[in-house]
Amino acid sequence: GILSFVGCNANVDLDRLLSLYQDAINRSSSGDGDGDGGDDIQLSFVSIQFPDPHFKKSHVKRRVVTPALVKTLAKYMKEGDV
Repeated sequence: GILSFVGCNANVDLDRLLSLYQDAINRSSSGDGDGDGGDDIQLSFVSIQFPDPHFKKSHVKRRVVTPALVKTLAKYMKEGDV
């Protein structure tokens, strides 16, 4: 399947949504519903619009781009992708 756009709270829902999408792809490609017949999904491009308006140190907890988000994105991307 091709997924062109996802709108969500990336720090809360992105990993869960991509996991659900992965499971759906695997179920549909295996044909028997066991969820292990497909390839892993891979993001080839990620665009974050207006990522961090909170540049002050006291607002670190409000930032969008966090180490956890980067780890989630890395889980679904090949090395060298944007």
